[in-house]
Amino acid sequence: MKNTIKRRRATVLSLAISFALFSGGAAAQSISDVAAPTEPLILKQQGSFFVGGRQAQSDATGWDQTPPVSAFGAGDVTVDQMYVQFQVPLLSGSRSKVPLVFVHGCCLSSKTWETTPDGRMGWYEYFTRLGHPTYLAEQSGRARSGFNGTVYNEVKLGLRAPNEQPFVLLALCGRLELQPRQLPRPLALRLGVLSPRV
Repeated sequence: MKNTIKRRRATVLSLAISFALFSGGAAAQSISDVAAPTEPLILKQQGSFFVGGRQAQSDATGWDQTPPVSAFGAGDVTVDQMYVQFQVPLLSGSRSKVPLVFVHGCCLSSKTWETTPDGRMGWYEYFTRLGHPTYLAEQSGRARSGFNGTVYNEVKLGLRAPNEQPFVLLALCGRLELQPRQLPRPLALRLGVLSPRV
């Protein structure tokens, strides 16, 4: 029993140290980091749209806690939609090329395809410049696609039991994914992954 507790403490300590070390070195990209292209990007069309989604009725949308729109505390919300951003290049006299759809990986957003961390042109612009219509898809429930947060508001208002909340998964160091209930409660609280199953 004591060995198990010591191993858990050592594991938690090493995870916390790894998290602190690897998250501290990351910095947001600023506009001065982005390299200016040599040629202008000429587009026929640029925009965004949503794919799919469904209407869900909720008595706990969360807007009632946000003045001046507090009159909208209940009603229909759109959930499970996917946000897509696109660019269609202007082609002079040539045939249109095959459209490309970029889908990001785990824990990321379509920002991944826009520019590289060191400011170079990303695949989104690169393939648009080659004549391909390009589409950046945000996976449902992430980034600009949004997620259905009403379940958390329902728990907060007492309309739903805390054990009915969905699992919240934590990815550490890009290689380890844990369910919060596997973390000791104090660490889960510090890392911001509080779940009723902790």
